[in-house]
Amino acid sequence: MRVAVAAGLLFLASTLGSCSYPLKVVFFNNTPVDLHIWRAPGKTFVVVAPGKSIEVVFSDPQWIDFGQIAHKYQSKDLWEARDLAYGPDNARRINMQVESNGRIYVVPRDAHFPVNPLPEQPRGFPMEPAEKVDLTEAPPNNCVQPTQNASAVFRG
Repeated sequence: MRVAVAAGLLFLASTLGSCSYPLKVVFFNNTPVDLHIWRAPGKTFVVVAPGKSIEVVFSDPQWIDFGQIAHKYQSKDLWEARDLAYGPDNARRINMQVESNGRIYVVPRDAHFPVNPLPEQPRGFPMEPAEKVDLTEAPPNNCVQPTQNASAVFRG
């Protein structure tokens, strides 16, 4: 019986240890426009006002609307900076600052937003959009609504 319990615990530990948890990103909006950060492409988003930040799970791909221009970012770039993430394995976070030019910079975890000057960046950063879409030319999507009042999710 003890052998079976020990084997079960060993299996459970190895299974849990091999899980990869999603990486959370604290996005700071250092632009003059509201950002719509999509939680699920084409489904739900949260709004981040200029000068505010929010924590979200990074999607693949990650779409962020800057006013009427949508920007698509790929996670391969984000994973280059995973060593800069902090927190327990099941809640890893990385701080990023979104700039008006569409670039997203990694910033130190103890930095106070907005960070200026921006620090030297790790390989693959700042993140650049892989694609841009002019939303004034895209077909309307009347089904999309914010998932919650963004003021309730601001961190500062």
